[in-house]
Amino acid sequence: MHDDPPTPPAPPTPRPARRLDAWFLTVTIVHFVLFPLLIAKSYSLSMRNFDSGGPPPPAEPLARLAVKVMSFPLVLPFFFSHAALRGSAQWVLMLANSMCWGAGVSCAVRRLRR
Repeated sequence: MHDDPPTPPAPPTPRPARRLDAWFLTVTIVHFVLFPLLIAKSYSLSMRNFDSGGPPPPAEPLARLAVKVMSFPLVLPFFFSHAALRGSAQWVLMLANSMCWGAGVSCAVRRLRR
């Protein structure tokens, strides 16, 4: 009797390369750019009120609320605990927070398209 050599298993089929979602990338970049600018604007509005002694400008509470909303979910606990991050740690945290926003919007858009 003649035995055939065993055939090697077929290599797994390669998965198609996954592209970065445009919604994820756009929201992450926009959030990462706007968030520090909004923090600076909120701070300058509050300092203007502090320096002049006058009433707060109408945009100040709105700017503070926008900063708190944009700081959800990762940065907000640091705001509430008044814990200070210095150097590159704060930028890494802000980037991770922006990526959470990008992932959330991307997921919501995918679910709405189904």
